[in-house]
Amino acid sequence: MTSDDLGSGHPATVAFSRTYTIRNTGTAPLTLSGVAVDMPTCNNCVDVITQPALTTVPVGGSTTFTIQWTPDAPGSFGHSYRISSDAGNGPLFLFATSGGASAAPAPDLRVLHSGLPIPSMTTENLDVHEHRADRADCHDLGMQAANLDVTGVDSPGMPAPTNCTLVISGGSGTIIPGGSSTFHVTVTPQGTGSFSFQLRVFSNDTRFTMGYLFGVTGLIGLPSEIDIPGFPSASTDDAGSRSTGVSFVRTYTVNNSGSGSLTLGTASFSTSNCTASVSTVPASPVGAGGSTMIGITVTPTAAGAFACTFHLPNNDTTGAENPYDVTVSGTAIANIGNFGSMIGNYFGDNSCGIQGWSLKNVNGLKVDSFGSNPDDFPFAVGADPNVATATLLSIFGAPNHTCALTRVSNFTINIDCTNPGGGSCHEVASKL
Repeated sequence: MTSDDLGSGHPATVAFSRTYTIRNTGTAPLTLSGVAVDMPTCNNCVDVITQPALTTVPVGGSTTFTIQWTPDAPGSFGHSYRISSDAGNGPLFLFATSGGASAAPAPDLRVLHSGLPIPSMTTENLDVHEHRADRADCHDLGMQAANLDVTGVDSPGMPAPTNCTLVISGGSGTIIPGGSSTFHVTVTPQGTGSFSFQLRVFSNDTRFTMGYLFGVTGLIGLPSEIDIPGFPSASTDDAGSRSTGVSFVRTYTVNNSGSGSLTLGTASFSTSNCTASVSTVPASPVGAGGSTMIGITVTPTAAGAFACTFHLPNNDTTGAENPYDVTVSGTAIANIGNFGSMIGNYFGDNSCGIQGWSLKNVNGLKVDSFGSNPDDFPFAVGADPNVATATLLSIFGAPNHTCALTRVSNFTINIDCTNPGGGSCHEVASKL
Protein backbone atom coordinates (compact mmCIF):
# COMPACT_ATOMS: atom_id res chain seq x y z
CA MET A 1 0.00 0.00 0.00
CA THR A 2 1.40 3.36 -1.03
CA SER A 3 -0.14 6.81 -0.66
CA ASP A 4 -0.47 9.96 -2.75
CA ASP A 5 -0.78 13.34 -1.03
CA LEU A 6 -3.23 15.43 -3.04
CA GLY A 7 -2.33 18.60 -1.18
CA SER A 8 -4.53 21.08 0.65
CA GLY A 9 -6.61 24.09 -0.28
CA HIS A 10 -8.87 22.39 -2.82
CA PRO A 11 -12.16 24.36 -2.85
CA ALA A 12 -15.12 22.33 -1.63
CA THR A 13 -17.61 21.34 -4.35
CA VAL A 14 -15.00 22.08 -7.04
CA ALA A 15 -13.71 19.09 -9.04
CA PHE A 16 -10.03 18.46 -9.80
CA SER A 17 -8.18 15.45 -11.20
CA ARG A 18 -4.83 13.69 -11.47
CA THR A 19 -3.47 11.35 -14.13
CA TYR A 20 -1.44 8.27 -13.16
CA THR A 21 0.88 6.17 -15.32
CA ILE A 22 1.14 2.35 -15.28
CA ARG A 23 4.44 0.99 -16.68
CA ASN A 24 5.29 -2.60 -17.60
CA THR A 25 8.91 -3.22 -16.52
CA GLY A 26 8.61 -6.98 -16.88
CA THR A 27 9.56 -9.36 -19.69
CA ALA A 28 6.01 -10.27 -20.84
CA PRO A 29 2.89 -8.27 -21.77
CA LEU A 30 0.92 -6.99 -18.76
CA THR A 31 -2.85 -7.61 -18.75
CA LEU A 32 -4.91 -5.13 -16.73
CA SER A 33 -8.30 -5.97 -15.24
CA GLY A 34 -9.06 -2.36 -14.29
CA VAL A 35 -8.82 0.27 -11.57
CA ALA A 36 -11.43 0.22 -8.78
CA VAL A 37 -12.08 1.76 -5.38
CA ASP A 38 -10.83 -0.28 -2.44
CA MET A 39 -13.42 1.07 -0.01
CA PRO A 40 -17.16 1.55 -0.67
CA THR A 41 -17.27 5.33 -0.40
CA CYS A 42 -14.95 8.28 -0.73
CA ASN A 43 -14.30 10.09 2.56
CA ASN A 44 -15.84 13.60 2.26
CA CYS A 45 -15.69 13.51 -1.53
CA VAL A 46 -17.07 12.10 -4.73
CA ASP A 47 -14.58 10.43 -7.06
CA VAL A 48 -14.74 9.29 -10.68
CA ILE A 49 -12.22 6.89 -12.27
CA THR A 50 -11.38 7.00 -15.98
CA GLN A 51 -10.03 3.53 -16.82
CA PRO A 52 -6.63 2.94 -18.51
CA ALA A 53 -6.54 3.44 -22.26
CA LEU A 54 -4.90 0.01 -22.72
CA THR A 55 -5.92 -3.32 -21.22
CA THR A 56 -2.70 -4.99 -22.41
CA VAL A 57 0.56 -3.10 -21.86
CA PRO A 58 3.50 -4.32 -23.97
CA VAL A 59 6.95 -4.95 -22.51
CA GLY A 60 8.53 -1.57 -21.77
CA GLY A 61 5.24 0.20 -22.52
CA SER A 62 2.85 2.26 -20.43
CA THR A 63 -0.73 3.49 -20.17
CA THR A 64 -2.57 6.07 -18.06
CA PHE A 65 -5.74 6.46 -16.01
CA THR A 66 -7.33 9.48 -14.32
CA ILE A 67 -9.14 10.02 -11.03
CA GLN A 68 -11.32 13.08 -10.40
CA TRP A 69 -12.24 14.20 -6.88
CA THR A 70 -14.89 16.69 -5.74
CA PRO A 71 -14.60 17.49 -2.01
CA ASP A 72 -17.98 17.69 -0.27
CA ALA A 73 -17.04 20.19 2.44
CA PRO A 74 -14.02 21.83 4.07
CA GLY A 75 -11.68 19.38 5.83
CA SER A 76 -9.74 16.25 4.94
CA PHE A 77 -10.87 13.91 2.19
CA GLY A 78 -9.55 10.83 0.41
CA HIS A 79 -10.03 7.30 -0.84
CA SER A 80 -8.03 4.14 -1.60
CA TYR A 81 -7.84 2.25 -4.90
CA ARG A 82 -6.64 -1.07 -6.33
CA ILE A 83 -5.21 -1.95 -9.75
CA SER A 84 -5.87 -5.55 -10.82
CA SER A 85 -3.52 -7.27 -13.28
CA ASP A 86 -1.61 -10.48 -14.00
CA ALA A 87 1.67 -8.98 -12.78
CA GLY A 88 4.02 -11.58 -11.37
CA ASN A 89 4.96 -9.36 -8.43
CA GLY A 90 1.36 -9.05 -7.25
CA PRO A 91 -2.04 -9.16 -8.92
CA LEU A 92 -3.32 -6.25 -6.77
CA PHE A 93 -1.59 -2.89 -6.50
CA LEU A 94 -3.09 -0.83 -3.65
CA PHE A 95 -2.66 2.89 -3.06
CA ALA A 96 -4.42 5.56 -1.03
CA THR A 97 -5.04 9.25 -1.67
CA SER A 98 -5.69 12.07 0.79
CA GLY A 99 -5.99 15.84 0.72
CA GLY A 100 -7.49 18.88 2.37
CA ALA A 101 -10.45 20.99 1.20
CA SER A 102 -11.12 24.65 1.90
CA ALA A 103 -14.42 26.49 1.96
CA ALA A 104 -16.31 26.67 -1.32
CA PRO A 105 -15.91 30.00 -3.14
CA ALA A 106 -18.77 32.45 -3.06
CA PRO A 107 -20.66 32.88 -6.34
CA ASP A 108 -19.30 35.74 -8.44
CA LEU A 109 -21.47 36.60 -11.45
CA ARG A 110 -20.03 38.64 -14.32
CA VAL A 111 -21.62 39.23 -17.72
CA LEU A 112 -19.44 39.87 -20.77
CA HIS A 113 -20.04 40.91 -24.38
CA SER A 114 -17.28 40.39 -26.97
CA GLY A 115 -14.99 39.44 -24.08
CA LEU A 116 -15.51 42.71 -22.19
CA PRO A 117 -17.40 42.90 -18.88
CA ILE A 118 -20.76 44.66 -18.55
CA PRO A 119 -21.11 45.73 -14.89
CA SER A 120 -24.53 45.47 -13.31
CA MET A 121 -26.64 48.64 -13.54
CA THR A 122 -24.70 49.90 -16.58
CA THR A 123 -25.56 50.18 -20.28
CA GLU A 124 -23.87 48.33 -23.13
CA ASN A 125 -23.64 50.17 -26.46
CA LEU A 126 -23.88 47.85 -29.47
CA ASP A 127 -21.89 48.69 -32.59
CA VAL A 128 -24.00 50.85 -34.92
CA HIS A 129 -22.59 48.99 -37.93
CA GLU A 130 -23.98 45.67 -36.70
CA HIS A 131 -27.61 46.67 -37.12
CA ARG A 132 -30.01 47.20 -39.96
CA ALA A 133 -33.70 47.83 -39.94
CA ASP A 134 -34.35 44.74 -42.06
CA ARG A 135 -32.54 41.98 -40.20
CA ALA A 136 -32.07 40.48 -36.76
CA ASP A 137 -28.79 40.27 -34.85
CA CYS A 138 -27.80 37.52 -32.45
CA HIS A 139 -25.48 38.57 -29.62
CA ASP A 140 -23.71 36.17 -27.27
CA LEU A 141 -23.30 37.53 -23.74
CA GLY A 142 -21.05 35.12 -21.86
CA MET A 143 -21.37 34.65 -18.08
CA GLN A 144 -18.47 33.87 -15.76
CA ALA A 145 -18.93 32.76 -12.17
CA ALA A 146 -17.61 30.76 -9.23
CA ASN A 147 -19.91 27.93 -8.18
CA LEU A 148 -22.84 29.83 -9.68
CA ASP A 149 -26.38 28.61 -10.28
CA VAL A 150 -28.08 30.63 -13.02
CA THR A 151 -31.85 30.20 -12.89
CA GLY A 152 -32.85 32.35 -15.84
CA VAL A 153 -32.38 35.39 -18.07
CA ASP A 154 -35.19 37.75 -19.01
CA SER A 155 -36.00 41.30 -20.03
CA PRO A 156 -37.96 43.21 -17.36
CA GLY A 157 -41.30 44.52 -18.45
CA MET A 158 -40.50 47.98 -17.07
CA PRO A 159 -39.19 49.64 -19.07
CA ALA A 160 -40.24 47.69 -22.16
CA PRO A 161 -37.84 47.34 -25.15
CA THR A 162 -38.02 50.32 -27.49
CA ASN A 163 -37.97 49.99 -31.28
CA CYS A 164 -37.08 46.28 -31.16
CA THR A 165 -38.24 42.84 -30.09
CA LEU A 166 -36.13 40.23 -28.28
CA VAL A 167 -35.78 36.47 -28.14
CA ILE A 168 -33.59 35.20 -25.28
CA SER A 169 -32.28 31.63 -25.10
CA GLY A 170 -29.76 29.66 -23.04
CA GLY A 171 -27.82 30.61 -19.94
CA SER A 172 -29.49 28.55 -17.21
CA GLY A 173 -27.47 25.98 -15.28
CA THR A 174 -24.58 25.56 -12.88
CA ILE A 175 -21.25 27.22 -13.66
CA ILE A 176 -18.15 25.88 -11.90
CA PRO A 177 -15.51 28.30 -10.59
CA GLY A 178 -13.63 29.80 -13.51
CA GLY A 179 -16.15 28.40 -15.94
CA SER A 180 -18.59 30.18 -18.20
CA SER A 181 -21.92 29.82 -19.95
CA THR A 182 -23.54 31.68 -22.83
CA PHE A 183 -26.99 33.04 -23.44
CA HIS A 184 -28.18 34.43 -26.76
CA VAL A 185 -30.22 37.54 -27.45
CA THR A 186 -31.78 37.90 -30.89
CA VAL A 187 -32.64 41.55 -31.51
CA THR A 188 -35.12 42.39 -34.26
CA PRO A 189 -35.19 46.16 -34.93
CA GLN A 190 -38.62 47.64 -35.68
CA GLY A 191 -37.42 50.68 -37.60
CA THR A 192 -34.55 53.07 -38.09
CA GLY A 193 -33.07 55.16 -35.29
CA SER A 194 -32.09 54.18 -31.76
CA PHE A 195 -33.28 51.12 -29.84
CA SER A 196 -32.86 49.98 -26.23
CA PHE A 197 -33.77 47.16 -23.86
CA GLN A 198 -32.80 45.75 -20.47
CA LEU A 199 -31.61 42.28 -19.50
CA ARG A 200 -31.69 40.60 -16.10
CA VAL A 201 -29.78 37.49 -14.98
CA PHE A 202 -31.03 35.56 -11.93
CA SER A 203 -28.54 33.51 -9.90
CA ASN A 204 -27.48 32.55 -6.38
CA ASP A 205 -25.00 35.45 -6.21
CA THR A 206 -26.26 37.15 -3.04
CA ARG A 207 -25.07 40.56 -4.24
CA PHE A 208 -27.81 40.58 -6.88
CA THR A 209 -30.93 39.40 -5.08
CA MET A 210 -33.14 41.26 -7.59
CA GLY A 211 -31.11 40.05 -10.53
CA TYR A 212 -28.00 41.24 -12.39
CA LEU A 213 -29.53 44.10 -14.39
CA PHE A 214 -28.00 45.97 -17.32
CA GLY A 215 -29.19 47.95 -20.33
CA VAL A 216 -28.40 47.66 -24.03
CA THR A 217 -28.67 50.44 -26.61
CA GLY A 218 -27.86 50.74 -30.29
CA LEU A 219 -28.62 52.57 -33.49
CA ILE A 220 -30.41 51.15 -36.52
CA GLY A 221 -28.80 52.28 -39.77
CA LEU A 222 -30.51 52.44 -43.14
CA PRO A 223 -29.48 49.53 -45.38
CA SER A 224 -27.22 49.94 -48.40
CA GLU A 225 -27.45 47.61 -51.41
CA ILE A 226 -24.53 47.21 -53.82
CA ASP A 227 -24.99 46.10 -57.41
CA ILE A 228 -22.84 46.01 -60.55
CA PRO A 229 -25.33 45.71 -63.44
CA GLY A 230 -24.77 42.61 -65.53
CA PHE A 231 -22.29 41.13 -63.07
CA PRO A 232 -23.69 39.74 -59.80
CA SER A 233 -21.14 39.16 -57.07
CA ALA A 234 -19.03 36.04 -57.76
CA SER A 235 -19.80 36.26 -61.50
CA THR A 236 -17.39 36.25 -64.46
CA ASP A 237 -16.77 38.88 -67.13
CA ASP A 238 -15.55 37.09 -70.26
CA ALA A 239 -12.89 39.25 -71.92
CA GLY A 240 -12.41 36.81 -74.80
CA SER A 241 -9.12 36.46 -76.66
CA ARG A 242 -6.41 38.90 -75.51
CA SER A 243 -2.81 39.49 -76.44
CA THR A 244 -0.08 38.43 -74.03
CA GLY A 245 1.60 41.36 -72.34
CA VAL A 246 -0.95 43.89 -73.63
CA SER A 247 -3.08 45.67 -71.01
CA PHE A 248 -6.80 46.28 -71.36
CA VAL A 249 -9.35 48.05 -69.17
CA ARG A 250 -12.77 46.90 -67.96
CA THR A 251 -15.04 49.58 -66.51
CA TYR A 252 -18.00 48.81 -64.26
CA THR A 253 -20.85 50.84 -62.81
CA VAL A 254 -21.39 50.38 -59.07
CA ASN A 255 -24.96 51.15 -58.01
CA ASN A 256 -26.44 51.66 -54.56
CA SER A 257 -30.08 50.62 -54.75
CA GLY A 258 -30.53 50.77 -50.97
CA SER A 259 -31.94 53.53 -48.79
CA GLY A 260 -28.71 54.08 -46.82
CA SER A 261 -25.21 55.23 -47.73
CA LEU A 262 -22.94 52.68 -49.47
CA THR A 263 -19.33 52.76 -48.28
CA LEU A 264 -16.68 51.24 -50.56
CA GLY A 265 -13.21 50.12 -49.52
CA THR A 266 -10.00 49.61 -51.47
CA ALA A 267 -10.24 46.83 -54.06
CA SER A 268 -7.85 43.90 -53.85
CA PHE A 269 -7.09 41.20 -56.42
CA SER A 270 -6.69 37.46 -56.83
CA THR A 271 -4.88 36.71 -60.08
CA SER A 272 -3.98 33.75 -62.24
CA ASN A 273 -1.68 34.33 -65.24
CA CYS A 274 -2.28 38.08 -65.18
CA THR A 275 -1.67 41.28 -63.26
CA ALA A 276 -4.39 43.74 -62.29
CA SER A 277 -4.77 47.21 -60.84
CA VAL A 278 -7.45 49.84 -60.29
CA SER A 279 -7.37 52.40 -63.10
CA THR A 280 -10.48 54.31 -61.99
CA VAL A 281 -11.00 54.62 -58.24
CA PRO A 282 -14.70 54.55 -57.28
CA ALA A 283 -16.13 57.41 -55.24
CA SER A 284 -17.18 56.62 -51.68
CA PRO A 285 -19.61 56.92 -50.02
CA VAL A 286 -22.35 56.45 -52.60
CA GLY A 287 -25.68 57.94 -51.60
CA ALA A 288 -29.01 56.16 -51.77
CA GLY A 289 -29.92 55.57 -55.42
CA GLY A 290 -26.49 56.81 -56.57
CA SER A 291 -23.70 55.21 -58.56
CA THR A 292 -19.99 55.41 -59.22
CA MET A 293 -17.48 53.81 -61.59
CA ILE A 294 -14.55 51.45 -61.07
CA GLY A 295 -12.00 50.70 -63.78
CA ILE A 296 -9.80 47.60 -63.72
CA THR A 297 -6.64 47.27 -65.82
CA VAL A 298 -5.71 43.66 -66.63
CA THR A 299 -2.52 42.44 -68.31
CA PRO A 300 -2.23 38.74 -69.30
CA THR A 301 1.28 37.50 -68.57
CA ALA A 302 1.59 34.33 -70.65
CA ALA A 303 -0.26 32.35 -73.29
CA GLY A 304 -3.25 30.40 -72.00
CA ALA A 305 -6.23 31.00 -69.76
CA PHE A 306 -6.10 33.94 -67.34
CA ALA A 307 -8.39 35.12 -64.54
CA CYS A 308 -8.19 38.25 -62.41
CA THR A 309 -10.76 38.67 -59.63
CA PHE A 310 -11.29 42.03 -57.99
CA HIS A 311 -12.70 42.11 -54.47
CA LEU A 312 -14.52 45.34 -53.59
CA PRO A 313 -15.17 45.75 -49.82
CA ASN A 314 -18.39 47.50 -48.84
CA ASN A 315 -20.92 47.88 -46.04
CA ASP A 316 -23.73 45.87 -47.67
CA THR A 317 -24.54 43.16 -45.11
CA THR A 318 -26.99 41.12 -47.19
CA GLY A 319 -26.63 38.65 -50.04
CA ALA A 320 -22.99 37.69 -49.33
CA GLU A 321 -21.83 40.74 -51.29
CA ASN A 322 -19.05 41.96 -49.01
CA PRO A 323 -16.66 41.89 -50.68
CA TYR A 324 -18.28 42.15 -54.11
CA ASP A 325 -16.29 39.88 -56.42
CA VAL A 326 -16.08 39.93 -60.22
CA THR A 327 -13.64 37.78 -62.20
CA VAL A 328 -12.26 39.03 -65.52
CA SER A 329 -11.24 35.97 -67.53
CA GLY A 330 -10.15 35.09 -71.02
CA THR A 331 -7.49 33.42 -73.13
CA ALA A 332 -4.13 35.07 -73.69
CA ILE A 333 -2.63 34.53 -77.14
CA ALA A 334 1.10 34.94 -77.59
CA ASN A 335 2.61 36.84 -80.52
CA ILE A 336 3.60 33.89 -82.71
CA GLY A 337 6.37 35.66 -84.58
CA ASN A 338 7.19 38.52 -86.93
CA PHE A 339 5.11 40.24 -89.57
CA GLY A 340 7.11 38.90 -92.51
CA SER A 341 4.23 36.83 -93.86
CA MET A 342 1.53 39.34 -92.95
CA ILE A 343 1.71 41.63 -95.97
CA GLY A 344 -1.78 42.46 -97.20
CA ASN A 345 -5.03 44.17 -96.35
CA TYR A 346 -6.99 43.53 -93.15
CA PHE A 347 -10.47 44.32 -91.98
CA GLY A 348 -11.44 44.66 -88.32
CA ASP A 349 -14.82 44.02 -86.71
CA ASN A 350 -15.29 47.73 -85.90
CA SER A 351 -15.04 47.14 -82.13
CA CYS A 352 -12.62 50.05 -81.72
CA GLY A 353 -14.24 52.28 -84.35
CA ILE A 354 -11.22 54.55 -84.91
CA GLN A 355 -10.92 56.34 -88.27
CA GLY A 356 -7.80 57.83 -89.88
CA TRP A 357 -5.32 55.42 -88.34
CA SER A 358 -1.61 55.88 -89.04
CA LEU A 359 1.24 53.61 -88.10
CA LYS A 360 4.10 55.03 -86.05
CA ASN A 361 7.76 54.37 -86.89
CA VAL A 362 8.86 51.91 -84.21
CA ASN A 363 12.62 51.65 -83.65
CA GLY A 364 13.19 53.03 -87.14
CA LEU A 365 10.69 50.72 -88.81
CA LYS A 366 8.74 52.22 -91.69
CA VAL A 367 5.14 51.05 -92.00
CA ASP A 368 2.44 52.16 -94.44
CA SER A 369 -0.53 54.17 -93.24
CA PHE A 370 -3.92 52.73 -92.35
CA GLY A 371 -6.78 53.11 -94.75
CA SER A 372 -9.99 54.84 -93.73
CA ASN A 373 -13.50 53.52 -94.30
CA PRO A 374 -16.52 54.36 -92.16
CA ASP A 375 -17.76 50.77 -92.19
CA ASP A 376 -14.96 48.27 -91.77
CA PHE A 377 -11.65 50.16 -91.43
CA PRO A 378 -9.19 48.24 -93.63
CA PHE A 379 -5.48 48.76 -93.15
CA ALA A 380 -2.36 47.57 -94.99
CA VAL A 381 1.04 46.54 -93.68
CA GLY A 382 3.95 47.63 -95.88
CA ALA A 383 6.60 45.39 -97.36
CA ASP A 384 9.59 47.19 -95.84
CA PRO A 385 12.18 44.51 -94.88
CA ASN A 386 12.41 45.89 -91.36
CA VAL A 387 8.75 45.10 -90.79
CA ALA A 388 9.44 41.43 -91.40
CA THR A 389 11.53 41.26 -88.21
CA ALA A 390 9.04 43.08 -85.97
CA THR A 391 7.02 41.07 -83.44
CA LEU A 392 4.97 43.90 -81.93
CA LEU A 393 3.97 47.13 -83.70
CA SER A 394 2.73 50.26 -81.94
CA ILE A 395 0.46 52.78 -83.60
CA PHE A 396 -1.25 56.04 -82.75
CA GLY A 397 -4.81 56.60 -83.85
CA ALA A 398 -6.92 59.74 -83.58
CA PRO A 399 -8.03 60.92 -81.17
CA ASN A 400 -5.15 60.14 -78.78
CA HIS A 401 -5.44 56.38 -78.90
CA THR A 402 -2.37 54.26 -78.32
CA CYS A 403 -2.68 50.82 -79.87
CA ALA A 404 -0.65 47.64 -80.09
CA LEU A 405 -0.79 45.09 -82.91
CA THR A 406 -0.09 41.47 -82.05
CA ARG A 407 0.25 38.71 -84.62
CA VAL A 408 -1.78 35.73 -83.39
CA SER A 409 -1.88 33.68 -86.61
CA ASN A 410 -0.87 33.94 -90.27
CA PHE A 411 -4.18 35.65 -91.02
CA THR A 412 -5.16 37.38 -87.74
CA ILE A 413 -3.93 40.41 -85.81
CA ASN A 414 -5.19 41.55 -82.38
CA ILE A 415 -5.63 45.30 -81.98
CA ASP A 416 -5.66 46.59 -78.38
CA CYS A 417 -6.10 50.33 -77.83
CA THR A 418 -6.23 52.59 -74.80
CA ASN A 419 -6.75 56.32 -74.35
CA PRO A 420 -5.66 58.76 -71.63
CA GLY A 421 -9.14 58.74 -70.13
CA GLY A 422 -8.83 55.07 -69.16
CA GLY A 423 -10.96 53.67 -71.99
CA SER A 424 -9.93 50.63 -73.96
CA CYS A 425 -11.03 48.53 -76.90
CA HIS A 426 -10.13 45.20 -78.40
CA GLU A 427 -10.52 44.35 -82.09
CA VAL A 428 -9.67 41.30 -84.13
CA ALA A 429 -8.49 42.09 -87.69
CA SER A 430 -8.51 39.37 -90.37
CA LYS A 431 -6.51 39.22 -93.59
CA LEU A 432 -8.49 39.34 -96.82
